Amino acid sequence: MQSSVATDVSASKNGALADSRPSTVESHVATESIPFGRFVCRITASPDESCSLPAVTGDVTSGRAIGFSVYDASKEDNAADGYLDNEPVSVLRKGLIWVDCETAAAVGGAVFVRFQDAGALGLGAVRNDADTADAVALPGAYFRSVLSGAGIVQIEVNLPQ
Repeated sequence: MQSSVATDVSASKNGALADSRPSTVESHVATESIPFGRFVCRITASPDESCSLPAVTGDVTSGRAIGFSVYDASKEDNAADGYLDNEPVSVLRKGLIWVDCETAAAVGGAVFVRFQDAGALGLGAVRNDADTADAVALPGAYFRSVLSGAGIVQIEVNLPQ
């Protein structure tokens, strides 16, 4: 018999949707291994439905921005702890999601996405500043919870179609 029930399991999972309000989630195909909760973008030399981790500023700030890879329990135990190359990827374009953050965060603060120098969490990870010139602010995203150091934080995403 179970004596207790976790009430906020989603906060412990990188890439988990944060609530049940309507969200916009699209399906794309990975061109590389993509961990849960990472920002992904369209690849200019590939079909529109393919996605990868960002490699340049424009991958985050231009029309190539797609959103964040969503947690999928069926893929949790693979080596990437996420999606593998050529697998379908669920990507959140609009809604609330829990993601790993490299730094502290404040409610309403800009979300910066790492596009070079893999840093502590890798490409596509979020932080609260540009880290010199290795991350750039993602238009349409901001922090929705407080974080005093590195860890899981809630962000709201509202990217144009």
